Amino acid sequence: VCIRGALRGWVDAVASGIARNLASPGPHFESLPLGATSARFVNDYCNWRRIPEYESFVRESPAKALARAVMASERSIFYHDHVLVKEPLAASPTPWHHDQPYYPIDGDQLLSLWFPVDPVPLDATLLFVRGSHRHGYYAPRKFETQRNYDGSDELPTMPAIADAPHEHELLG
Repeated sequence: VCIRGALRGWVDAVASGIARNLASPGPHFESLPLGATSARFVNDYCNWRRIPEYESFVRESPAKALARAVMASERSIFYHDHVLVKEPLAASPTPWHHDQPYYPIDGDQLLSLWFPVDPVPLDATLLFVRGSHRHGYYAPRKFETQRNYDGSDELPTMPAIADAPHEHELLG
């Protein structure tokens, strides 16, 4: 589901939180390979209690109401934050993945919220495979090493979507 502009009023606050997070990374911080450029691609998560801007977003933004509406649920429960910072010209592509297997939660009412804090051109935006949430689970992998998380080897490997994009209906 794409809801353009729904969090526009929170972009500056979250961007300030990201700057704070980058200056003081958390224990789950990862930096993906730089390649030929010095543009960074990093990710970090579970920092909302130590980054005031993230905590304000969690507690005060319309995100929880949006989640309830999208899931047609009376309530929503926040699980964690996950920040991905991909600078222009970053060499590493965002690995194709399903969010659900990364969480110790079962069920079909799990929602991941993504919004950019900088303008993102269409040819560089986050892409989704239509209906992929109904394809079952794939082994979660560390973005930095592309190795499966411990205990996930029984799950199938994510298909090589980047190698055959014409075989999938991609949405961005």
